Amino acid sequence: MRRKPLSLNVSLINGSMDDEGIAQELGMFSSPMSTYRQEDFSIGYDFVRVKGDTLAQIGPSSLTMGRTLGRGACSRVVKAMYNDNGHDYVALKQFPLNCTRRQDMLTKELKALTEIDCECLVKLLGAYLESNTVTLVLEYMDRGTLQAVLNRHNNSNNKPLSESVAAAISFQM
Repeated sequence: MRRKPLSLNVSLINGSMDDEGIAQELGMFSSPMSTYRQEDFSIGYDFVRVKGDTLAQIGPSSLTMGRTLGRGACSRVVKAMYNDNGHDYVALKQFPLNCTRRQDMLTKELKALTEIDCECLVKLLGAYLESNTVTLVLEYMDRGTLQAVLNRHNNSNNKPLSESVAAAISFQM
């Protein structure tokens, strides 16, 4: 089943994050207008550049923040509504930059999302920097995690996935 491409032109969304003071204490950013630079990426309060190419821009008033979808070791993901048309959702993956491990994970994620062209990966739509946090704006996948899809299948069918479906999932990974 092929996903319908998101009809947004999104690359910059200014959001809000926790504890602006951490960045100041660590000396990471001198002001909200500072730029986070790592390898081929530059992310600012109002732009994101990948290998020198600036992606399109959108203001913070274009999003309505929703609920937290999940948390990991280095980030959390929040669902947001793109307000311009009222029916497109995005996922905001937020990376606080208060430790080297998180910065390394952010760089690895940015590399994967920008260097691998595969319809099986969520699309990077943009990013922004605010305080000590870089937020990646990603395509929103409305069916949830792979685990949730498998659980729904098992609960509704009371049998494991067919070999062909399991092979297709394994191939995509």
